[in-house]
Amino acid sequence: MGVPQGPVEADSLFDDARKTQPFFRAADVPRPSYSSLPPASVNVALGSLDELQTAQRYEVKELLGEGGMGEVFLSTDRLIGRDVAVKVMRAEYMENHEVRARFEREARVQGQLEHPAVVPVYDLGIQENGEAFFTMKRVHGETLEDIIDGLAEGDPELSAKYSLRRLLSAFSNVCLAIAFAHARGVLHRDLKPGNIMLGAYGEVHVLDWGLSKIMNPEAGQTSITTDPRFATKTAVGQILGTPGYMAPEQMRGEIEAQGPATDVYALGAILFELVTLEGLHGRPTLQALFKSTLDGADARASVRAPHRNIPPELDAICVRATELDPKARYQTTREMHEALERFLDGDRDLERRRAFASAHAEEAERAAGAFARGGAQAMAARETALQNALAALAFDPHSAPALETLARLLLFVPGEMPPEARQEFDTSRSAVSRAGRRAMVIAYACWLAGMLLAMPLGIRSVSYWVVIGLMVLLVGGAVWAARRPAGARAALAVHALAAVVMGLLSLWMGPFVIVPALAASHAIGFVVQGDRRYHAHAITVNVLAIAVPVLLQTLGILPPSYEFQQAGMTVIARMTGFPPLITPAFLLIMSVAMVVVPAWMIQRARARTEELERRLFMHSWNLRHLLPNAARSAAAIPAPAVDRQRAARPARARKR
Repeated sequence: MGVPQGPVEADSLFDDARKTQPFFRAADVPRPSYSSLPPASVNVALGSLDELQTAQRYEVKELLGEGGMGEVFLSTDRLIGRDVAVKVMRAEYMENHEVRARFEREARVQGQLEHPAVVPVYDLGIQENGEAFFTMKRVHGETLEDIIDGLAEGDPELSAKYSLRRLLSAFSNVCLAIAFAHARGVLHRDLKPGNIMLGAYGEVHVLDWGLSKIMNPEAGQTSITTDPRFATKTAVGQILGTPGYMAPEQMRGEIEAQGPATDVYALGAILFELVTLEGLHGRPTLQALFKSTLDGADARASVRAPHRNIPPELDAICVRATELDPKARYQTTREMHEALERFLDGDRDLERRRAFASAHAEEAERAAGAFARGGAQAMAARETALQNALAALAFDPHSAPALETLARLLLFVPGEMPPEARQEFDTSRSAVSRAGRRAMVIAYACWLAGMLLAMPLGIRSVSYWVVIGLMVLLVGGAVWAARRPAGARAALAVHALAAVVMGLLSLWMGPFVIVPALAASHAIGFVVQGDRRYHAHAITVNVLAIAVPVLLQTLGILPPSYEFQQAGMTVIARMTGFPPLITPAFLLIMSVAMVVVPAWMIQRARARTEELERRLFMHSWNLRHLLPNAARSAAAIPAPAVDRQRAARPARARKR
């Protein structure tokens, strides 16, 4: 069937021709809330029956509410001396056979359902002006609708007054009251929070039986008696009820399909709203309400309101009660009551918890696989996997699949670093790089010290002082780069200046003595300490520090530094002299320094690396030992590929 167009009055069927023509003058009476003052004390000092006529029996006080075919007034029964609620049918409907039949049937059905949760009917009749009426008990309290709205708004008084357990206990009693009505052959068909009232002394009342249906009266399956002169049947396709609480078969107008499971659906929608403080189908347009009802809504209350920590047992009750297929729901409201009582009594359904845990564990496994494959949605998949794994463990703390998935999520290292992790890593790496740049300051200072030690050899060229000046500049540049928070390029610039200094040192003992050792240790230091983005640049610069002087000397642009004979090689001193006694001592000091200083720098870098490896291993070890034994094998750190190959070789040898 199609979705009705335009607005619909949700509380009643009879709003298509409403006019103001009440039995009493509604404009002259106030409209208090349901939670007005309790009745007055008992008073037996009343007039005799002879003094009171029927027409004078009910004295109107105030308007309590109004619906599509009538209004409810608070009145005083002058014969008994008590307050009653009088429901008056509008005069314009008295000639409408169907509406009058529904009005009178409501009074008879409600009057014959003698149950503490059903408001008793006292009287039924027609006033002198032709308006039908019936009187019933005046009830006091707050509707569940008002309570839910107040709790959703954070009303502190309602929050203190109505705990979740109290509301669930009252709702459980509603389920029993509807079970009683079903046992008498009556469907309510308009159950909603506005038709449930809670009293201050534990009373529970189910209101408004105007849309009730007698189940199969022709087959004699009912104990409710109605006047056959006013019998009425709902036409096929006619929609009765309140959108948002109507069952799908009720919304489709499938009269024959409506049974106890129809009221079960409405109770499931009410329970969902009770625990989440949100409607099962939300509060969208009427068309959206119809679509959500007919297509099915996710009735897992914990998903809709995760912040309310809703137990899985209530999730299960809501889901089953609101299934699209009536046969999949609780078949009686007593079954629903018993399920709720098991929860209230602390009887946890272990198998159901395990089923929920299994479903969440499967979803976690699927999402974990998507995370392992990488891609643009990898981190979103990881988040989904982690949430479902934790949800599975909440249902079943011993779920092995969930534990294994959680272990993999905690210890798996993705191939591509997420942007957030990259930012934190770069911050951490920057601190390590600054430590490396400080080490280079010490290395360059050692270079400068070595050149100053060469002064006793005898300075023979101004180039010596040029090198000294550049080395001083080099040390200062290294200090400047070490103080910068992100000085990768600055460090590379200082590195290039050091290569120029090494090239000039070729004028001292040539490009094949001292310079290669300096260039090698210099390149190693940058590769170990510097930014990996510039490793290739650093290696190239150090190679050029040796190759360029050799090329320039070969082309004759620079004077040669060596004379090669068959029996040996002569170093031509151009920057300093080579005194026989001082030169060997100087070369020994320089050789020892070129071994000790690079080794010291590499040892410092290695110590930092080992400390990081130790911390990483301890983090992994702690995480694995936080998991139960069943998940530790899945959390074990895989060996590197080279180690696995080495381990496989002896095994293959043994097989041979």
